[in-house]
Amino acid sequence: MAEIPLRWRSPKNQGLIAIVDDEDLHLADHPWYVHRVKGSLTLYAKTRISKRWVFMHHLIVGRRRKLEVDHEDGDGLNNRRGNLRHVTHTENLQAAFQRRREREFDAWFEEQMQKLSDESRPKILQKPGRLVASLGKVRGKTPTKTSWCGQEDSNLHPSRD
Repeated sequence: MAEIPLRWRSPKNQGLIAIVDDEDLHLADHPWYVHRVKGSLTLYAKTRISKRWVFMHHLIVGRRRKLEVDHEDGDGLNNRRGNLRHVTHTENLQAAFQRRREREFDAWFEEQMQKLSDESRPKILQKPGRLVASLGKVRGKTPTKTSWCGQEDSNLHPSRD
């Protein structure tokens, strides 16, 4: 993993970097700039080649007809090959919408946890990429023990015969 420094016209945002794999470090030969798409908070790295602006992620994985490049983690400055994939426009929108919903849920969940006092705070379980808690009753039954989300707990779910 290597870091490529980016330039931006605003002095307060100096110090931004793009992350690439070691095999793509040759891209550091170009001067890279920060690009923000209108209506989005995502930042991308771009440079000028032959009088045309080119995005870093297009140089790394290439462009394909009728496909877009998706940054799986939603960070437009993380241009490691394992984070980039070709998707349709619809798939790209769906992935962005899902990432936004997860961020909003995480922010809401943190806000709810801050409102609770330490004694009334429910037991929190760590799930890959997200926090899950049992907040009150589930299907009208009060849980006596917590379980991982997705795993059935005998006192939470009716028996399925």
